[in-house]
Amino acid sequence: MKLEELIQQRNAYSGKILKLAIQVAGIFLVPILIIYGITLITDIKFIYLFPAAFIISWVSIFFLYRKVSREVKDLDRRIRELRTTETTSDIAPMSDTKKL
Repeated sequence: MKLEELIQQRNAYSGKILKLAIQVAGIFLVPILIIYGITLITDIKFIYLFPAAFIISWVSIFFLYRKVSREVKDLDRRIRELRTTETTSDIAPMSDTKKL
């Protein structure tokens, strides 16, 4: 991949903020709805199951953050590698230079 494509891919993550916000909302909403459904079926009160939903939500947020962070770090690493190969290819080899 070219350097420009990688930079555009990395910058696209800043444009995905709305999608990530919707995912985060879903991550918090789904466990709450499941816990609420369990309280309707059983005699367990919602307040006793809410901490479980809270923990599940935050663990899911942590894994989502790690996934996105890993992808962005990989793109940064590949951009850095391409930039170093471009700068080293511009430099003439030492054996080609004249001795003073």
